[in-house]
Amino acid sequence: MYSQVLAYDTLNIIHYNILRYGLGGICSPSPCTLCTPLPLNQKNPYLKTFIDYALPDIFGVNEIGSTQLVKTLLGEVMNTSGRTYYKAAVFVANGNDIGDAIVYNSNKLKLISQSVIACSPRSFMIYNFKHKNSLSKDSATFTVILGHLKAGSTAQDIVDKSVCATNIMDYLKTNYNIRGNYFVMGDFNIYNTNENGYLNFITNTNSGINFYDPLYALMSSNSSRNFYQGNNNTFAKGVWNQPQFAQYHTQCAAKSAINCGSGGG
Repeated sequence: MYSQVLAYDTLNIIHYNILRYGLGGICSPSPCTLCTPLPLNQKNPYLKTFIDYALPDIFGVNEIGSTQLVKTLLGEVMNTSGRTYYKAAVFVANGNDIGDAIVYNSNKLKLISQSVIACSPRSFMIYNFKHKNSLSKDSATFTVILGHLKAGSTAQDIVDKSVCATNIMDYLKTNYNIRGNYFVMGDFNIYNTNENGYLNFITNTNSGINFYDPLYALMSSNSSRNFYQGNNNTFAKGVWNQPQFAQYHTQCAAKSAINCGSGGG
């Protein structure tokens, strides 16, 4: 999700859950069958094919567990095929073994600062970037909020996601509280448009930090409305794993859970 884009360049911003990158398997809840992540000597070539094609300027990832693994991602995926310009923010543990990281194109962007927004079970990271070649001071900076909301659809899971989204919006209100270029991205584990976690992002009363869902721009036939906002009750409401969202949604496409991913299509 994002609120505005830079005016004098096109930035390719991509987020991906890379599924226990370099980490061991997990069994939760118990009893269960231990899942086995794809080993890096098989996973990295797949990721490299994707990166060679997409060439993101910002590449956010979930489920990477250490500084050394971030270096592996840089060395074996990002800075390959002649590329040497990708850098990563300092890895900060998020309170869970499946951490988060962000990689950026240092030819275009400079990382100004980074900090942590407390959430449970995993904290969110916040990164402030400056576009090196922007002609306008107003559009020269932007902020990325990146993280991994709790999985699951129980009543408590839904509450935990909502609380974390509220923490993020409260942090923005306290520390920013102005209209700007904000992106919030990650593995949200949100299943429908009625979840409070989602609504907390897109229906905030503070218009300066209220988020917009870019999927609306893809699905809308009304060119005068660029993005779906929660107070537009006539469009795109419902449960996302339905046929009408198939070509747009970013849920896992696998029918069954493989290599520690989710199933369900």
